[in-house]
Amino acid sequence: MDILPGAKTVCVGSEILYSESIQVFDPKNDSGVWNVAIVQRNLEEEDPELEKVIAKRKKLIAQNPGPDMGIDLNTSYKTNVASTASIESDVDGCTYDGGSPSDNTVAVSRAGFVVAAANSTVNFYDKSNTRIKTYTLPAFTMDGSAFSYDPKVIYDWVYDRFILVFLQGKTASTSKVVICFSTSGDPTGKWFIYHLSGNVNNQGIWFDFPNIAVSENDLFVCGNKFTDAGASKGSVIFQIVKQTGYKGGGNLKYKIYDTLETVFQDPLFSLYPVGHGQSLSGPGMYFVNSIKGGGNEIDISQITDSLNSGKAVFKVTQYNTSFNYSVPMQALMLGSPNAKQLINNDCRILGAFTLKNYIFFCFHADIYTNGYASLLLCRFNTKTGKIDSSSLSGYQASFGFPNIASIGYGDWDNTIAMTFLVSSKKMYPSAYYTTIEQDFTWAPPTLIKSGNWYYNSQGSQTDERWGDYTGICRWNGNYCPAVVTHTSYALKRVQGASVFGDYANRMTRLIYCNPNSIENPIEPLLNATIYPNPVNLEYTHLDFSIRHTGKIKIDVYDTEGKWLKTLSNATLPEGKYSFMIETSNLANGIYYIHIVNEKQQNLNTQKLVVAK
Repeated sequence: MDILPGAKTVCVGSEILYSESIQVFDPKNDSGVWNVAIVQRNLEEEDPELEKVIAKRKKLIAQNPGPDMGIDLNTSYKTNVASTASIESDVDGCTYDGGSPSDNTVAVSRAGFVVAAANSTVNFYDKSNTRIKTYTLPAFTMDGSAFSYDPKVIYDWVYDRFILVFLQGKTASTSKVVICFSTSGDPTGKWFIYHLSGNVNNQGIWFDFPNIAVSENDLFVCGNKFTDAGASKGSVIFQIVKQTGYKGGGNLKYKIYDTLETVFQDPLFSLYPVGHGQSLSGPGMYFVNSIKGGGNEIDISQITDSLNSGKAVFKVTQYNTSFNYSVPMQALMLGSPNAKQLINNDCRILGAFTLKNYIFFCFHADIYTNGYASLLLCRFNTKTGKIDSSSLSGYQASFGFPNIASIGYGDWDNTIAMTFLVSSKKMYPSAYYTTIEQDFTWAPPTLIKSGNWYYNSQGSQTDERWGDYTGICRWNGNYCPAVVTHTSYALKRVQGASVFGDYANRMTRLIYCNPNSIENPIEPLLNATIYPNPVNLEYTHLDFSIRHTGKIKIDVYDTEGKWLKTLSNATLPEGKYSFMIETSNLANGIYYIHIVNEKQQNLNTQKLVVAK
């Protein structure tokens, strides 16, 4: 990884530490599901300085409401994008258990197994999106009385394992970071469970708002520190040798980076680790954070090497943006009484990944000084230090809690999928997604799930938590570039004479089979076409040309990603080619012709429609 220009070493980390495995969780032998409801928590947002800023921003809706046009998603993006990701499947996510916010997270294995989590449940799904199991977070520690919250899950593409991290306790005496390692890519197998103290270095603090990422060798867990009185004490990082967690039964080897500061000796807050968008980064890890109360600076930091190298240190540098960002006012909701609104939190980073020498990251903020939250997507060049940015917003609407994943055909393709939440005085809280091309061209936002009521879990007078984060991840095992999302929306529930707006969750698989995607300049495939298409005969033709010799494999898949046949798997010299595809044994429907190189990188995907 590149060492950032001008980076300052601010922390060398603790000595090497070890934590023993406390237990093995085996879903196959589990006798039931713990039923534990999470309660409303809002301690992190009780920052006196930030509350003054939010109160000031909240007044903007009365002072400068703007044109009364409602939400108009068709005016904020460029319209020259031919295609976007499409919804392949869409099912209910984790069940609402009475708490807020949802805090959605999701990960998917190469084989298509999905682990989705929210406060405070975990769902396992198979490749067909059928829910296999549901557990509450305390089930993983066999402690039904533990206050468990803030789940984050990730999939390790190299070792074919899931890692689930969540928190227990919200005082210095009870705070724990629970780290769960699956023993395979099948989440229904055994998990090894570890506890790390959230009262880091016995400072009288508790650990909040975790973010996680994996490198070639290590797991990184970031979090914020708070006193029992609610005072912020900056951020902390655990660097963990992930193989010691995968083995189970032994010691979990880790190191702590504490007292993390900017180059101006201000405490860093809400660090976001930057995992690789399509494989694994390393041997160290980048981190990115914004100024929570607003500004025009971005801090980029890094742990420079693996833990086992013995050379890792924490470095940080600061860069200016070309725009100012500030804390947005609370989001409005259709039908909400007594000016009840949604809490937007602050300007922290909510999603990030790296491809080649770029770091992509996103967050929401007010950038037009009208009070409303807009989506910000930024691209940082690790070699030049330049930050490019683009935004998406709507009239009198708040766009909040974005998260991003790579949905390109290879690490040369910077196409991004983003999921986010939308609410306004003319719209119930809903979930959306979009795609963004390399030139920052946004595809039309697409609805995942529309809300049908306003949130009212906290009574008629109290503003509601909208979220802390949403879930999205790349699916590397799919026949086309694909992502899985886990998001929330408002769902009406009638109980007797009372009507409630619950936090409902949706788990969605999105595919991006776009033959017009950015071409890799070093790959041999130039173009491909199928004719006739749709086909009502016994055969059709796949024509393509390559500009230099290369090994090409051509496979046929159905819409569920099931392999059907291989048309070719050979080294082909430069030239034009035509393959006959026999369709007499194919039922009517949609199929995908998937063309890859010897590295299994996708070169082109064509959709074939059989309609006899």
